[in-house]
Amino acid sequence: MKSLGDRRRASMMIGARYYTLARHRDTLLKAAIAENLSKEGRFLDAGCGRKLMLAQIFKDRCRLAVGVDLEAMAESGPGATGVVSDIGALPLAAASFDVVAMRSVSEHLSDPVAAFREIARVLRPGGAAIVLCPNKWYYSSILGRMVPERMAPWALRTIFGKNVYDNFPTYYRANTRRALRGLSAAAGLTLERATPCEHPPDYLKLSPALYRLGVAWDRITSRWSPLQWLAVSYLFVLRKPGAR
Repeated sequence: MKSLGDRRRASMMIGARYYTLARHRDTLLKAAIAENLSKEGRFLDAGCGRKLMLAQIFKDRCRLAVGVDLEAMAESGPGATGVVSDIGALPLAAASFDVVAMRSVSEHLSDPVAAFREIARVLRPGGAAIVLCPNKWYYSSILGRMVPERMAPWALRTIFGKNVYDNFPTYYRANTRRALRGLSAAAGLTLERATPCEHPPDYLKLSPALYRLGVAWDRITSRWSPLQWLAVSYLFVLRKPGAR
C-alpha cells in the first residue's frame, strides 16, 4: 500500500493536469481586483493574515494598500500597512477605499452583517467589495462542519502533511449566493457578480481515485448552471452605488 506522502503526490500530479493557472480562483480574484483598482486608488485587504498577502501583491499597483486582521502581522515593508482590527469595527475613515477584498475570510465571520456594513462604510461611491470564499454547500464545507473542533487540527495534518494551514472557527453565514444577496442589501451594496470557481479537491488528496472523482464533481458543479449552488467556491463582486 502506498504511503500517505505517495498518495498526496499522485493526487497533486492529477491536479496539475486539470487545473491551469489561468483558471485558478486566485487568478480570478486578482483579475477582479485589478479591474477595479487604479494606480491612484486605495486597496484594503480585509482578513489579510500575518503576511498581508493581497496587500503585498497590490502595493505597487495603487496609491495605498492596507491589510486588516485580528492577528499581529509581519513587517509589511514600504507601500503596505498592517492594522490589527476586527472587520466589524474598522478604525478607518469612511469612503476611503476603492476596493476591499476578502479571500477565504467570510466563512469566519460570526457577524457578517456588521462586517459588510463596515466594508460598505469604508468604500468610496462606485467602489467594489470582492469576496472569494468556499461555498457553504461544497461537500468539504459540509463535512468540515461535522468534524468536532478539537479534531480539526489532526484531520488537516493528516490530509495536508507539512503544508497544513491554520484552522480558525467557521460559521458559513456569508458563503452562498443567497446570503450575499441579503448581506449586500443590508449593507447598501449591489451584488454585481457571482462566479463559481473551480479548485483542486485537495481534501481528497489521500486517495487519487477519490481525487479524480472530486475533479469531475468540480467541473460539473462549476460549469452546469442547475448544480452551481453546489460549486466548490464563489467569487462575488459587490458595488457601492454612486459615481467613482
